[in-house]
Amino acid sequence: MSERLKGTIGRVGAVVFLAFVVLWATAHAQQVGPAPGSGGGALTAPPSTPSRTTYSASTTGLATAATATDVFTLTGSATKTVRVRKVAISCITAAGGVQSALFILRSTANTVGTSTDEAEVANDDLNAPATATALSYTANPTLGTSVGTIRATKYACNSSSGNAVNQTALDFGTADQQYPTLRGTTDVFAVNLNATTLSSPSVDLYVEWTEE
Repeated sequence: MSERLKGTIGRVGAVVFLAFVVLWATAHAQQVGPAPGSGGGALTAPPSTPSRTTYSASTTGLATAATATDVFTLTGSATKTVRVRKVAISCITAAGGVQSALFILRSTANTVGTSTDEAEVANDDLNAPATATALSYTANPTLGTSVGTIRATKYACNSSSGNAVNQTALDFGTADQQYPTLRGTTDVFAVNLNATTLSSPSVDLYVEWTEE
């Protein structure tokens, strides 16, 4: 056998061997299932840390006024767009009972009344200070202009002799809808008790929002 023929056979053999390796690797990859615990799907990156700067404000044991109107407000910012994400209310009264709460957007701020500037707390201490303002009221303010009531709900006040306390919470971010948005210092999100008089009330409230 000539050396040229031997070389040709060797090259053909190498090509055949390489083709066999490729076919074997492809078949093996199709037979091997996903790694245990992988869930059978493609690998995904772990969830990232939320990037929107988020803040909260609350009041506890609030003694609301007779025929209470706005009892808690969040007023917008001169420099940031404020979006309300969550709000919750719970209460204890002398007699208990089911009451109504309205969640209202206003285009002008309330005036007068007796209010307390509640602490606006960053959910991450690396956030810049909040620019929105949270107020609670123990005497009714003169109400600003209403844009409209965006939610109305019932909430249960437990009696002062009871043990359990029910909280009614609204999450405005459960779908692809817009959050209630405040675009200036005249825009207000208000929690309103619909002119209800609570007997010896102790009301807890919180609001959570973002600033961008």
